[in-house]
Amino acid sequence: MNFEEFIKRNVVRKATSDAELAKSLIAESDKILLVIKELTPNETNATMLMREAYEAYRQICEAIAVYNGYKIYSHEAITSFIAEILNEKEVADSFDRYRKIRNSINYYGAPISVEEVQKALLEIPKFIGIFKKKYLFNI
Repeated sequence: MNFEEFIKRNVVRKATSDAELAKSLIAESDKILLVIKELTPNETNATMLMREAYEAYRQICEAIAVYNGYKIYSHEAITSFIAEILNEKEVADSFDRYRKIRNSINYYGAPISVEEVQKALLEIPKFIGIFKKKYLFNI
């Protein structure tokens, strides 16, 4: 579904830019990244680390959206926002891949390998850093 369709279905709403909410989301994302950076992925914590890394990623994307005047009520709509509004196809693909991994963990109890988590813990902070510098530099 494209971004305009999400708007038509009220899954995304146009709103006033909310710099304070964006700041709060950035701060929460930063806290998550600090905590997960201190942990070494293993079989016991891999699922939790993946969920939290994805949450940090989602929060940064949501911060960009609210700063730009969009309230997004669906993780799939965030993918469309990244791809269509920000024109960041590579990041949108990455976000959507991690969204699907997180959903399979949360809703289907799917296991995740330590190797996959290690990869995510390198890639997700990289994209978060890029997005913060590019879209949230003046907050």
